[in-house]
Amino acid sequence: MDGALETIIQRSGIDLDCQSYVPIIEYVNGELRGVLNMREPNNDKYAYANFGYDDEELDAFENKEFKNGNDEAYKRLINLSEDVNGPGVYEEIRTLLDIDEFANYMAVEFYLGNDDWPDNNIKAYRSQKDGRFRFVCFDLDYAFNPWGRTISSSLSTYSKGEDRVEMIVLFLNLLKHEGFRKQFIDTFCIIGGSVFEPERANSIIDELLANVSPMTDLMRKNGLDSGHHPDRAASKIKNELKGRLSKMISALQQANAMKLSGVKKHTVTLAADIESANLYINGLQVPYAYFDGQLFAPVTLEAKAPVGYTFTGWKKNATATNQIV
Repeated sequence: MDGALETIIQRSGIDLDCQSYVPIIEYVNGELRGVLNMREPNNDKYAYANFGYDDEELDAFENKEFKNGNDEAYKRLINLSEDVNGPGVYEEIRTLLDIDEFANYMAVEFYLGNDDWPDNNIKAYRSQKDGRFRFVCFDLDYAFNPWGRTISSSLSTYSKGEDRVEMIVLFLNLLKHEGFRKQFIDTFCIIGGSVFEPERANSIIDELLANVSPMTDLMRKNGLDSGHHPDRAASKIKNELKGRLSKMISALQQANAMKLSGVKKHTVTLAADIESANLYINGLQVPYAYFDGQLFAPVTLEAKAPVGYTFTGWKKNATATNQIV
């Protein structure tokens, strides 16, 4: 499940650190052992492989423990967020935190309902040279709320007391900034209407299943059965994503920090008629230039034509229009 969900995220091209995944068949001294899910590390080697950061220049932590460097910059970030609307504060926060990646990270985790988070499975790192923390999305095996957590309950539980998680405190403080709050809401909608749009996600799942099935068939022929059947995981993901959009948009509205109570949601479909064209919702790029989901006003749409083409206008219900309605 984790490998498939992270692959769907990666294929969309959104800016979010994930672990790449390749299933391989494993033999030890010629003896078949089964399928091994080869994964990209999510430790300090990840930062080096993807950004060229050496171990010695990292501030990196897992959950509440710093594995590299120290926590001075992270503490500074949390303290700054307490006064997020103060003069120049949000701009300084952006020098310590990759805001766009953080919005993507929080939106994915909440949309998928990862119940083994945020009290666990938090990793982040930054280069001490250029300064911005990035969070790593990993271990999504408890996606789709098996323990029943909601956005509201997670924000309430992990923002205070002995269960307090600094990252959740940071997130809640950032939501008090109108620009970030609107960006997060738009990002959440894009995650549901494009990244995890069921038809596109299903095609990726089918591809991954076709790749690993011959390996699991070989295991069964040789009397090996790990109990982890990819077809079962594939069916679960497809079933959970079907109809998830409406459920999660409602959950977003119910979270008080989003200030969406009573705000009307609009069902919207956006598509470009030229491959490699780009569509933007309030400045945020829409993966695949395709969106089938829900949005909250105000919304500004923008289209950018690929090289060799010119954007000529919008069509609403197949009728040309010069206005975005």
